Amino acid sequence: MDVDSWTCFSSLLFLWIMSISFTNCYEQLINTRTTKVTSSSIHPFGRGRGSADFTIDGNFNQHYTNCMHTAIGWSEAWLTIDLGVIYNVKSVKIWYRDDSGSARAFRLTGFSILASQTPGFEDNNICYQDPGHVLPETVLEVNCVRTARYIKIYTNKKNDQYGAILEICEIRIFGCPRRKYGEQCESCGNCKRDCHATGQCDSFGCIHDGYHPPYCKACEAGSFGKNCLSECGHCANNATCNSVKGSCPDGNCAPGWIHNINRKCNQACKDGWYGRECKEQCGYCRGNRPSHHVTGSCLALCEPGYHGDKCEESEFSQLLAIQRKILNSRRELLPFKRRRIELRANGTSPTDFI
Repeated sequence: MDVDSWTCFSSLLFLWIMSISFTNCYEQLINTRTTKVTSSSIHPFGRGRGSADFTIDGNFNQHYTNCMHTAIGWSEAWLTIDLGVIYNVKSVKIWYRDDSGSARAFRLTGFSILASQTPGFEDNNICYQDPGHVLPETVLEVNCVRTARYIKIYTNKKNDQYGAILEICEIRIFGCPRRKYGEQCESCGNCKRDCHATGQCDSFGCIHDGYHPPYCKACEAGSFGKNCLSECGHCANNATCNSVKGSCPDGNCAPGWIHNINRKCNQACKDGWYGRECKEQCGYCRGNRPSHHVTGSCLALCEPGYHGDKCEESEFSQLLAIQRKILNSRRELLPFKRRRIELRANGTSPTDFI
Protein backbone atom coordinates (compact mmCIF):
# COMPACT_ATOMS: atom_id res chain seq x y z
CA MET A 1 0.00 0.00 0.00
CA ASP A 2 1.49 3.33 -1.10
CA VAL A 3 1.48 6.49 1.02
CA ASP A 4 -1.55 8.06 -0.67
CA SER A 5 -3.60 4.89 -0.31
CA TRP A 6 -2.63 4.52 3.34
CA THR A 7 -3.57 8.16 4.01
CA CYS A 8 -6.96 7.66 2.41
CA PHE A 9 -7.52 4.41 4.30
CA SER A 10 -6.55 6.03 7.61
CA SER A 11 -8.95 8.90 7.03
CA LEU A 12 -11.82 6.56 6.25
CA LEU A 13 -11.00 4.44 9.31
CA PHE A 14 -11.01 7.52 11.51
CA LEU A 15 -14.38 8.65 10.17
CA TRP A 16 -15.82 5.17 10.72
CA ILE A 17 -14.58 5.09 14.32
CA MET A 18 -16.00 8.57 14.94
CA SER A 19 -19.35 7.52 13.51
CA ILE A 20 -19.48 4.62 15.96
CA SER A 21 -18.45 6.82 18.86
CA PHE A 22 -21.34 9.22 18.25
CA THR A 23 -23.98 6.62 17.50
CA ASN A 24 -27.30 7.33 19.24
CA CYS A 25 -27.32 5.37 22.50
CA TYR A 26 -31.10 5.44 22.91
CA GLU A 27 -32.97 2.34 21.85
CA GLN A 28 -34.14 2.11 18.24
CA LEU A 29 -37.91 1.70 18.58
CA ILE A 30 -38.98 0.55 15.10
CA ASN A 31 -39.58 -3.20 14.88
CA THR A 32 -40.43 -4.44 11.42
CA ARG A 33 -42.61 -7.21 12.90
CA THR A 34 -44.81 -4.91 14.98
CA THR A 35 -44.40 -1.41 13.51
CA LYS A 36 -46.97 -0.34 10.94
CA VAL A 37 -46.60 2.51 8.46
CA THR A 38 -49.16 4.25 6.28
CA SER A 39 -49.00 7.25 3.95
CA SER A 40 -51.46 9.79 2.63
CA SER A 41 -51.04 8.51 -0.94
CA ILE A 42 -48.70 6.54 -3.21
CA HIS A 43 -47.12 7.80 -6.41
CA PRO A 44 -48.16 5.53 -9.33
CA PHE A 45 -44.68 4.26 -10.10
CA GLY A 46 -46.01 0.75 -10.55
CA ARG A 47 -44.35 -2.50 -9.49
CA GLY A 48 -44.97 -1.73 -5.78
CA ARG A 49 -42.73 1.31 -5.63
CA GLY A 50 -43.45 4.35 -3.47
CA SER A 51 -45.31 2.60 -0.66
CA ALA A 52 -44.80 3.50 3.03
CA ASP A 53 -43.26 0.08 3.72
CA PHE A 54 -40.01 1.27 2.12
CA THR A 55 -39.40 3.54 5.12
CA ILE A 56 -38.78 0.65 7.54
CA ASP A 57 -37.31 -2.05 5.28
CA GLY A 58 -33.71 -1.49 6.45
CA ASN A 59 -32.50 -0.25 3.07
CA PHE A 60 -30.77 3.13 3.51
CA ASN A 61 -30.14 3.66 -0.21
CA GLN A 62 -31.60 7.08 -1.03
CA HIS A 63 -32.46 6.48 -4.66
CA TYR A 64 -36.14 7.17 -5.29
CA THR A 65 -36.75 3.52 -6.19
CA ASN A 66 -36.02 2.64 -2.54
CA CYS A 67 -38.22 5.36 -1.01
CA MET A 68 -41.85 6.00 -0.23
CA HIS A 69 -43.25 8.66 -2.53
CA THR A 70 -46.65 10.33 -2.18
CA ALA A 71 -48.69 11.22 -5.23
CA ILE A 72 -48.41 14.59 -6.97
CA GLY A 73 -51.10 17.24 -6.98
CA TRP A 74 -52.13 16.94 -3.33
CA SER A 75 -52.42 19.80 -0.84
CA GLU A 76 -50.86 17.77 1.98
CA ALA A 77 -48.73 14.67 2.43
CA TRP A 78 -47.98 12.55 5.48
CA LEU A 79 -46.36 9.37 6.77
CA THR A 80 -47.66 7.80 9.99
CA ILE A 81 -45.69 5.28 12.04
CA ASP A 82 -47.50 3.11 14.60
CA LEU A 83 -44.90 1.74 17.04
CA GLY A 84 -47.40 -0.75 18.49
CA VAL A 85 -47.01 0.43 22.12
CA ILE A 86 -46.34 3.73 23.87
CA TYR A 87 -42.68 4.75 24.22
CA ASN A 88 -40.74 7.68 25.58
CA VAL A 89 -39.59 9.10 22.24
CA LYS A 90 -36.40 11.15 22.11
CA SER A 91 -35.67 11.79 18.41
CA VAL A 92 -36.61 10.98 14.83
CA LYS A 93 -34.05 10.37 12.09
CA ILE A 94 -34.97 10.66 8.42
CA TRP A 95 -33.15 9.55 5.27
CA TYR A 96 -34.66 11.60 2.44
CA ARG A 97 -34.45 11.03 -1.30
CA ASP A 98 -31.01 12.03 -2.57
CA ASP A 99 -30.61 10.66 -6.10
CA SER A 100 -30.58 14.16 -7.58
CA GLY A 101 -28.22 15.78 -5.07
CA SER A 102 -28.95 17.40 -1.75
CA ALA A 103 -31.20 19.98 -3.39
CA ARG A 104 -33.83 17.24 -3.64
CA ALA A 105 -34.70 17.86 0.05
CA PHE A 106 -36.37 21.16 -0.87
CA ARG A 107 -39.67 19.24 -0.85
CA LEU A 108 -39.12 18.59 2.86
CA THR A 109 -38.80 22.30 3.68
CA GLY A 110 -41.34 23.43 6.29
CA PHE A 111 -42.34 19.90 7.36
CA SER A 112 -43.44 19.04 10.89
CA ILE A 113 -43.40 15.99 13.15
CA LEU A 114 -46.30 15.13 15.42
CA ALA A 115 -46.42 12.57 18.24
CA SER A 116 -49.48 11.16 19.95
CA GLN A 117 -50.60 8.31 22.19
CA THR A 118 -53.73 7.87 20.06
CA PRO A 119 -54.24 7.64 16.29
CA GLY A 120 -55.70 11.14 16.14
CA PHE A 121 -53.38 14.15 15.90
CA GLU A 122 -53.97 17.71 17.10
CA ASP A 123 -51.95 20.88 16.65
CA ASN A 124 -50.58 20.54 20.19
CA ASN A 125 -49.05 17.19 19.20
CA ILE A 126 -46.34 18.92 17.16
CA CYS A 127 -42.91 18.03 18.57
CA TYR A 128 -40.83 19.52 15.76
CA GLN A 129 -41.43 22.24 13.18
CA ASP A 130 -38.94 22.88 10.43
CA PRO A 131 -38.26 26.63 10.21
CA GLY A 132 -38.79 26.58 6.46
CA HIS A 133 -36.09 29.07 5.46
CA VAL A 134 -33.15 26.63 5.36
CA LEU A 135 -32.83 23.65 3.02
CA PRO A 136 -33.00 20.48 5.20
CA GLU A 137 -30.23 17.89 5.07
CA THR A 138 -31.05 14.69 3.22
CA VAL A 139 -30.12 12.80 6.40
CA LEU A 140 -31.28 14.61 9.51
CA GLU A 141 -32.13 13.77 13.09
CA VAL A 142 -34.34 16.08 15.17
CA ASN A 143 -35.58 15.97 18.74
CA CYS A 144 -39.18 14.90 19.31
CA VAL A 145 -39.43 14.52 23.09
CA ARG A 146 -42.85 13.00 23.74
CA THR A 147 -44.52 9.98 25.29
CA ALA A 148 -46.17 8.53 22.22
CA ARG A 149 -47.12 5.52 20.14
CA TYR A 150 -47.88 7.27 16.85
CA ILE A 151 -45.41 9.47 14.94
CA LYS A 152 -46.48 11.50 11.93
CA ILE A 153 -44.27 13.24 9.34
CA TYR A 154 -46.45 15.94 7.78
CA THR A 155 -46.24 18.69 5.20
CA ASN A 156 -48.72 20.99 3.52
CA LYS A 157 -46.01 23.04 1.82
CA LYS A 158 -46.27 23.23 -1.97
CA ASN A 159 -42.57 23.64 -2.64
CA ASP A 160 -42.94 23.18 -6.40
CA GLN A 161 -45.64 22.87 -9.06
CA TYR A 162 -46.38 19.27 -8.04
CA GLY A 163 -47.94 20.13 -4.70
CA ALA A 164 -47.10 18.80 -1.21
CA ILE A 165 -44.87 15.71 -1.53
CA LEU A 166 -42.89 13.44 0.79
CA GLU A 167 -40.07 11.16 -0.46
CA ILE A 168 -38.73 9.37 2.62
CA CYS A 169 -36.38 6.43 2.08
CA GLU A 170 -35.86 5.25 5.66
CA ILE A 171 -36.86 6.39 9.13
CA ARG A 172 -35.66 5.52 12.62
CA ILE A 173 -37.17 6.54 15.96
CA PHE A 174 -35.06 6.58 19.11
CA GLY A 175 -36.10 6.57 22.75
CA CYS A 176 -36.85 4.28 25.68
CA PRO A 177 -39.61 2.02 26.92
CA ARG A 178 -42.24 3.77 29.01
CA ARG A 179 -41.13 4.89 32.50
CA LYS A 180 -37.49 4.88 31.40
CA TYR A 181 -35.27 7.69 30.18
CA GLY A 182 -31.75 8.68 29.15
CA GLU A 183 -29.19 7.10 26.86
CA GLN A 184 -29.05 4.05 29.13
CA CYS A 185 -32.86 3.96 29.54
CA GLU A 186 -32.80 4.23 33.33
CA SER A 187 -35.90 4.08 35.53
CA CYS A 188 -37.90 7.31 35.84
CA GLY A 189 -37.65 7.07 39.62
CA ASN A 190 -39.83 9.57 41.47
CA CYS A 191 -42.31 10.51 38.74
CA LYS A 192 -45.95 10.00 39.67
CA ARG A 193 -46.84 8.44 36.33
CA ASP A 194 -44.28 8.74 33.59
CA CYS A 195 -41.28 10.69 32.34
CA HIS A 196 -40.09 11.82 28.95
CA ALA A 197 -36.98 10.42 27.31
CA THR A 198 -34.96 13.31 28.76
CA GLY A 199 -35.92 12.36 32.34
CA GLN A 200 -38.44 15.16 32.89
CA CYS A 201 -41.61 13.92 34.55
CA ASP A 202 -44.89 14.40 32.73
CA SER A 203 -47.62 16.84 33.79
CA PHE A 204 -48.62 14.64 36.74
CA GLY A 205 -45.41 15.61 38.50
CA CYS A 206 -43.68 13.80 41.36
CA ILE A 207 -44.91 10.76 43.20
CA HIS A 208 -44.18 12.13 46.72
CA ASP A 209 -43.68 15.40 48.51
CA GLY A 210 -40.05 16.27 49.04
CA TYR A 211 -39.19 16.29 45.33
CA HIS A 212 -39.30 19.11 42.79
CA PRO A 213 -40.24 18.95 39.10
CA PRO A 214 -39.48 18.59 36.31
CA TYR A 215 -36.92 15.86 37.12
CA CYS A 216 -38.35 15.11 40.59
CA LYS A 217 -35.03 15.30 42.37
CA ALA A 218 -34.92 15.64 46.17
CA CYS A 219 -35.52 19.12 47.59
CA GLU A 220 -32.46 21.29 47.97
CA ALA A 221 -31.41 22.33 51.47
CA GLY A 222 -33.79 24.91 52.88
CA SER A 223 -36.97 23.74 51.13
CA PHE A 224 -39.50 20.96 51.64
CA GLY A 225 -43.01 19.72 50.83
CA LYS A 226 -44.99 19.44 47.61
CA ASN A 227 -42.77 20.48 44.70
CA CYS A 228 -40.34 21.83 47.34
CA LEU A 229 -42.28 25.11 47.45
CA SER A 230 -42.22 25.47 51.26
CA GLU A 231 -39.32 27.06 53.10
CA CYS A 232 -37.70 25.34 56.07
CA GLY A 233 -37.88 26.86 59.54
CA HIS A 234 -34.92 27.77 61.77
CA CYS A 235 -33.27 24.54 62.83
CA ALA A 236 -30.48 24.56 65.43
CA ASN A 237 -26.91 24.73 64.09
CA ASN A 238 -28.25 25.44 60.56
CA ALA A 239 -29.35 21.82 60.22
CA THR A 240 -31.46 20.85 57.18
CA CYS A 241 -35.13 20.20 57.79
CA ASN A 242 -36.95 17.05 56.68
CA SER A 243 -37.61 17.37 52.93
CA VAL A 244 -41.16 15.98 53.25
CA LYS A 245 -42.56 17.40 56.52
CA GLY A 246 -40.18 20.29 57.18
CA SER A 247 -39.44 19.19 60.74
CA CYS A 248 -36.08 20.00 62.33
CA PRO A 249 -33.83 17.16 63.63
CA ASP A 250 -35.03 16.19 67.13
CA GLY A 251 -37.14 19.34 67.12
CA ASN A 252 -34.14 21.47 68.07
CA CYS A 253 -34.62 25.11 67.05
CA ALA A 254 -32.16 27.94 66.64
CA PRO A 255 -32.21 30.63 69.37
CA GLY A 256 -35.27 32.84 69.06
CA TRP A 257 -37.50 30.15 67.58
CA ILE A 258 -39.80 27.43 68.87
CA HIS A 259 -41.55 24.57 67.11
CA ASN A 260 -45.12 23.44 66.94
CA ILE A 261 -46.35 19.85 66.96
CA ASN A 262 -44.68 19.30 63.55
CA ARG A 263 -41.28 20.49 64.86
CA LYS A 264 -40.91 23.02 62.06
CA CYS A 265 -39.26 25.74 64.19
CA ASN A 266 -41.10 28.47 62.34
CA GLN A 267 -42.57 30.36 65.30
CA ALA A 268 -40.64 33.28 66.77
CA CYS A 269 -40.53 33.75 70.55
CA LYS A 270 -43.49 35.55 72.06
CA ASP A 271 -43.02 39.20 72.97
CA GLY A 272 -40.95 39.53 76.11
CA TRP A 273 -38.92 36.38 75.59
CA TYR A 274 -35.86 35.47 73.56
CA GLY A 275 -32.94 33.03 73.13
CA ARG A 276 -32.76 29.25 73.03
CA GLU A 277 -36.18 27.69 73.56
CA CYS A 278 -37.40 31.24 74.28
CA LYS A 279 -36.56 30.86 77.98
CA GLU A 280 -34.75 34.19 78.43
CA GLN A 281 -36.87 37.14 79.60
CA CYS A 282 -36.41 40.50 77.90
CA GLY A 283 -35.13 43.56 79.75
CA TYR A 284 -36.80 46.95 80.32
CA CYS A 285 -37.39 48.28 76.82
CA ARG A 286 -39.07 51.68 76.64
CA GLY A 287 -42.83 51.62 76.23
CA ASN A 288 -42.88 47.86 76.84
CA ARG A 289 -41.74 47.36 73.26
CA PRO A 290 -40.47 43.84 72.50
CA SER A 291 -36.80 43.01 72.35
CA HIS A 292 -35.21 41.08 69.49
CA HIS A 293 -36.43 37.48 69.77
CA VAL A 294 -32.95 36.07 69.03
CA THR A 295 -30.47 38.36 70.80
CA GLY A 296 -32.72 39.98 73.43
CA SER A 297 -31.52 43.48 72.49
CA CYS A 298 -34.11 46.24 72.73
CA LEU A 299 -35.27 47.60 69.39
CA ALA A 300 -35.83 51.05 70.94
CA LEU A 301 -34.51 52.98 73.96
CA CYS A 302 -34.48 51.66 77.52
CA GLU A 303 -36.89 52.65 80.27
CA PRO A 304 -35.57 55.49 82.46
CA GLY A 305 -33.06 54.17 84.95
CA TYR A 306 -31.90 51.27 82.74
CA HIS A 307 -29.20 50.96 80.15
CA GLY A 308 -27.22 48.40 78.15
CA ASP A 309 -27.99 46.56 74.91
CA LYS A 310 -30.68 44.48 76.60
CA CYS A 311 -31.80 47.23 79.03
CA GLU A 312 -31.14 44.91 81.97
CA GLU A 313 -28.73 47.13 83.87
CA SER A 314 -30.29 49.83 86.13
CA GLU A 315 -28.61 53.06 87.21
CA PHE A 316 -29.44 52.20 90.81
CA SER A 317 -27.66 48.86 90.55
CA GLN A 318 -24.73 50.66 89.01
CA LEU A 319 -24.55 53.04 91.96
CA LEU A 320 -24.75 50.11 94.31
CA ALA A 321 -21.89 48.47 92.47
CA ILE A 322 -19.80 51.63 92.79
CA GLN A 323 -20.57 51.85 96.48
CA ARG A 324 -19.61 48.22 96.98
CA LYS A 325 -16.34 48.83 95.19
CA ILE A 326 -15.58 51.80 97.46
CA LEU A 327 -16.45 49.86 100.59
CA ASN A 328 -14.29 46.93 99.49
CA SER A 329 -11.34 49.23 98.86
CA ARG A 330 -11.81 50.75 102.33
CA ARG A 331 -11.86 47.34 103.93
CA GLU A 332 -8.60 46.54 102.21
CA LEU A 333 -7.01 49.69 103.72
CA LEU A 334 -8.40 49.15 107.22
CA PRO A 335 -5.60 46.82 108.56
CA PHE A 336 -2.96 49.36 107.54
CA LYS A 337 -4.77 52.16 109.41
CA ARG A 338 -5.05 50.06 112.54
CA ARG A 339 -1.32 49.33 112.47
CA ARG A 340 -0.47 53.04 112.21
CA ILE A 341 -2.63 53.78 115.25
CA GLU A 342 -0.89 51.06 117.27
CA LEU A 343 2.56 52.34 116.32
CA ARG A 344 1.67 55.86 117.36
CA ALA A 345 0.33 54.60 120.65
CA ASN A 346 3.69 52.97 121.32
CA GLY A 347 5.57 56.22 120.45
CA THR A 348 7.01 54.80 117.25
CA SER A 349 6.82 56.65 113.98
CA PRO A 350 5.62 54.58 111.01
CA THR A 351 8.46 56.02 108.94
CA ASP A 352 11.00 54.24 111.17
CA PHE A 353 10.18 51.05 109.24
CA ILE A 354 10.60 52.56 105.84
